[in-house]
Amino acid sequence: MPVSTRSKAKAGKRRAKTTRDSASEKKAKRLEDGYTAAERCAKRLARQSRARRDARDDRDLTVGEQVLRNPLIRDLSIRGLNPYKLSELQHVLNLREFYKLLPDVDLKECYFEGACGFRKEEFWLANWREMTVEETKRKVREAHPRLDGRHVYPPGKVDIDTLETKEEIVCAFWALTYVPWQVYRTAVGGAHVLRSVKAGDVGEDPEVVNRYLRWACRAGLDLPVIRGLAKHCREVYINLSADVAAKGGHTDVLDLLASEFGAKIGLNCLIEAVRWGHDAMIDHLVERYGLDPNAVNKAGWTALHEAASRGRVRTVKHLVEKHNVDIHKRLAVWGEKTALDFAERDGMTECADYLRELTYTQLLAGEYGGDIDVKLLMSAAKRGDDAMIDLLVERYGVDPNGAGSFGQTALHWAAMRGRVRTVKHLVEKHNVDIHKRDVDGKTALDLAERHRRTECAAYLRELQSTRPPPS
Repeated sequence: MPVSTRSKAKAGKRRAKTTRDSASEKKAKRLEDGYTAAERCAKRLARQSRARRDARDDRDLTVGEQVLRNPLIRDLSIRGLNPYKLSELQHVLNLREFYKLLPDVDLKECYFEGACGFRKEEFWLANWREMTVEETKRKVREAHPRLDGRHVYPPGKVDIDTLETKEEIVCAFWALTYVPWQVYRTAVGGAHVLRSVKAGDVGEDPEVVNRYLRWACRAGLDLPVIRGLAKHCREVYINLSADVAAKGGHTDVLDLLASEFGAKIGLNCLIEAVRWGHDAMIDHLVERYGLDPNAVNKAGWTALHEAASRGRVRTVKHLVEKHNVDIHKRLAVWGEKTALDFAERDGMTECADYLRELTYTQLLAGEYGGDIDVKLLMSAAKRGDDAMIDLLVERYGVDPNGAGSFGQTALHWAAMRGRVRTVKHLVEKHNVDIHKRDVDGKTALDLAERHRRTECAAYLRELQSTRPPPS
């Protein structure tokens, strides 16, 4: 027998002896532990059940959730990366493109929606199956910026006009299904400016340089690039670029324009930061530049009204809880509306729910800082909030028949909105006047019929037959 064969045979015998010794030790340990065969079987089944449950729990988590919960990724602050900054967006997209850690759906739901607060309607091609070919093309064109007199597309992208079906369009511009259109547009414009600057293709035309500076500020390009463009621009464009930097949430760019080029940092910067949900920029503007978060800009907006109208729930909470903004402030040029009124008008239900609950809590605690008047009552009637109506009438003495500037009462508004329950509540509990007319001579029944609120109209019509108007 060759030497190598004998060595292998000896090694095999040693392994077999070690296995037998190990089995004997385990058997002896089981006998010492005193477990019966049934108990050992029960423990084994419990271990197997735990293993299956753990595997099921892991399987229920998407890859994106596992990545965002992973301590390594969390410590890299992926949630804090600004998607409007080209370099940071590229870092996030690398997780999908190169490391295969984030599928498209998880990038959309976990990062853009969950971490950054984007709404579903900001993903323009997410529901492409429900769109026509022309609508899909229009969305794609609008998602690409116009520079140098034409729409700018990423390198290698086909001309949208050469594509004939929705499937071809979505396949070519798939990123718009999981990246918000404004983020996509900013990245495409910023990348085009960066390529042009590196290639020396910007030229000396002031209009072109001004335009490129705004896109560079919007995408948060490196400061040397911005400095090189800004030194060729006039003051008015420097100020506009500061507003754009605030829109992108780039504090370093804003500080550069202010310190080296004298940019004026005003309320427009604050409104732009609020509009795009940059809470860190809001803090920077308030703390470093001393801007008042309750101030009204030239267009008649406050930061809170802008955030509520845009549906920026996280920013609304940030303004209220950190900067203690006035939730009761009314805008004179917008019909004395509060932020809650704007959230309700524009269908931003999460913002409206938060502000409504806050208002109700303050009223209950006697800490409401605004005017407690018929406007609050009409607002409650519009949304069918019977509990708020009772609180205002019974605790604060608001007149249930009180009218606003156009003579409309809470009953008029409830009837116009089709709030049958609230109409009945106002009539049966608070005995409101169903015959009261507004400045146009219309009763609640007239408005219900005009707006085709059939249930409200039927109820009020029957009521009028039994309740004649006072003589």
